Amino acid sequence: MNDNEQIKLTPDEEPEPSTATLNIKKFVTCEDVRDTSVPSVQQGVNDCNILTGTISEDKFDISVSGTDINPVPYQFLGSEIGQNVVLGTGPYTVTETPAASVNMEIDLLKVTLGFAIAGPSPSIYEDCIQVSQGSFSAAGTIAVGDSQTCEIINHFVIRDIT
Repeated sequence: MNDNEQIKLTPDEEPEPSTATLNIKKFVTCEDVRDTSVPSVQQGVNDCNILTGTISEDKFDISVSGTDINPVPYQFLGSEIGQNVVLGTGPYTVTETPAASVNMEIDLLKVTLGFAIAGPSPSIYEDCIQVSQGSFSAAGTIAVGDSQTCEIINHFVIRDIT
């Protein structure tokens, strides 16, 4: 007698998954609103490229919390490609934290390149919503077997020093 007999389930009998997948994408954008009619020493150099090359997506830590099953992974660095997170169904929260170096890099760029920088100003898109204006947190609700995307954009604006 075999007490360890296995029962094979047909596709109709397989249990429903109790998880869902959330893809979290991170972008850093920049806009230069300086008066370009005045020639500058930096003419011909794209300062937004310098800024986004210095303050890239991976300078932001992303963490995810859910209710039913702990998200996997629950913490990772931001990426344009996105990170798939397996989590339980129900409400979830996505929070980003800029690395400690981001503020120092902003200050260095201001001094080195001679312009003012506003930001990062976060915006949330796709299947999750921003918790409050200007916050680095998003929230949503996900169903069993569902696949959603949460897009986080941090926008910087380069201005003339006034």
